[in-house]
Amino acid sequence: MARESGEHVKTPNQTGETGGRDPLALRLARLCTELGDALEEVAAEVGAGEALERLLAALRNGAEPGRLRRLLDDLDESLQRGGIAGGVGSYQPRSPDRYVGLPLSGGALEEVYACPTGDCARAEPILATGARPARCDIFHQNMRRVRLDR
Repeated sequence: MARESGEHVKTPNQTGETGGRDPLALRLARLCTELGDALEEVAAEVGAGEALERLLAALRNGAEPGRLRRLLDDLDESLQRGGIAGGVGSYQPRSPDRYVGLPLSGGALEEVYACPTGDCARAEPILATGARPARCDIFHQNMRRVRLDR
């Protein structure tokens, strides 16, 4: 789980293939990223809007992980029925340059913006966001600044 600035968390490549993180956290990170790239509009266009709203309501109300997994699966199935073959992670966002992945090779990265609740694995490099913190579009909050272990 991410910690406040000054505390340390492991970088994803230090703990194995998925960074030692729950696959649910990785799926939620993808959802958060895609929400910023017009997923709500796409979901509504292909008939998956209600599935997305149920998932967002459950997230915001602190639903149990098993329920969240089922709702994520329901959303993926709804998107697939609407022609988005791979679900949340496969459609082409309308602003493809918006999300910048975490640069794990090259120079050491010391701080990132992370999920405000610590529930997902999303991390945004601070330099990629400029002066403003990245936003979590699930909870409509700024992401938290965290320091990574090297």
